[in-house]
Amino acid sequence: MKTFSILPPKAYVQALSDEINNLVKNTAITQKVITAINNREQCIANLYQMTSENINTAQEQVLKILEELRLISLAVVENVMKLKEQLNIHENLKIPILHKGKDYLAEMSNDIEFLRESAFGTWLNFSGKSDLFFLSLSRPVKYQFGAEPQKLLPITPVMLERIKKAENFLINEHLLAVTQKENAPTQKLAFNLQVQRLPMANYTNLN
Repeated sequence: MKTFSILPPKAYVQALSDEINNLVKNTAITQKVITAINNREQCIANLYQMTSENINTAQEQVLKILEELRLISLAVVENVMKLKEQLNIHENLKIPILHKGKDYLAEMSNDIEFLRESAFGTWLNFSGKSDLFFLSLSRPVKYQFGAEPQKLLPITPVMLERIKKAENFLINEHLLAVTQKENAPTQKLAFNLQVQRLPMANYTNLN
């Protein structure tokens, strides 16, 4: 039988006490996860509004939102990773982060399909593969005939390394979800997050 953790009962009590103290100080990891998800949902809403704008005049604004969305999406994944580590959840056990009744990490790869199907998707030359962190926009590509290859969204080596870790985590979570569904279809363990409006945060420095 799989267990959530190797923590003894007293350690759980201490962990709960620490989390309550952190909640009071607004530094709890659960709050950070909720804030990141809330910020991402707002960013996606802003992006959706931009798809109705003229593509010739809104390209710079769309790229700015995409860069922000990359950072916030990374913040969501990294904070979930920290939450799982803090609760000492076994690496071979997946507990979904539920938002509006759905596994949020699983939904992240599909919730900007509207952009792919818009005129901006054609301009950005999105591939058919999932690209949650828009790495395809950070590779040199000729976006106009005869023009020099350019990167629409520059990326630093440090950021790329963080994204690779996040992607590996998401792949592992997906595989765990498939395995657990096959082995225990009645399992209903999950973190059900009630996401509320919270102030936007700066996720440019999450190290």
